[in-house]
Amino acid sequence: MKCYSRCSSLSSVASTIMQLVGTAAAGVIIGTLGVGVAIAIDALTFFLSGVILCFLKSKEDLQKLQEQMLKGYVTTLKEGFTYLADKPIIRNFIILTIIVNGILVPINALQAPLVSEVWKQGPEMLSVWSAAMVLSMGAASVVFPLLMDRMKVRTILVMSGMMLGVGVLSFALAGLVSSCTWAVYTIAIGGAVLASLGVVTASSVLSVQFMKL
Repeated sequence: MKCYSRCSSLSSVASTIMQLVGTAAAGVIIGTLGVGVAIAIDALTFFLSGVILCFLKSKEDLQKLQEQMLKGYVTTLKEGFTYLADKPIIRNFIILTIIVNGILVPINALQAPLVSEVWKQGPEMLSVWSAAMVLSMGAASVVFPLLMDRMKVRTILVMSGMMLGVGVLSFALAGLVSSCTWAVYTIAIGGAVLASLGVVTASSVLSVQFMKL
């Protein structure tokens, strides 16, 4: 538990680096080998990750795990709600997670229309915007352990929420200056950096706090 925040940060950094490498390699693979090969590589990496996970050893009590799996769904669901009623902190975290996902999922799903229809920019804007998000997520993962050592959890969450709010608001503001390319890039990329920093920091805090409960 003592090193959990740092291990979680290392895992996030590794994931972010691989996302950045994948984003950079995707254009090359599709342009040189075609979409079919890109899809095949994607499927192969999922298969290989599954094989690797099969070799991981778990210290969990298998008998206890089987007994838990045999419980009825209704009973388990009821126990979950009862647990939430007794744990306000977990309930608040879940509500916060729902709110954050409610904000981010539409943005992630509608990235292309946002760039082309609202910001009036080309595909290169989407690439730059996505790269800014990925790099910011990696930076947040590196900085997070330092914040946990120097700041209170509540302060970090409030700060993360403010960054996310300002970042999302900037996406709308960028559409108001769509006629000026440099202004759109500045506002949208700045918003991407703030939103990504806020999301990764908040999610890291939630992950660590859940492990401490």
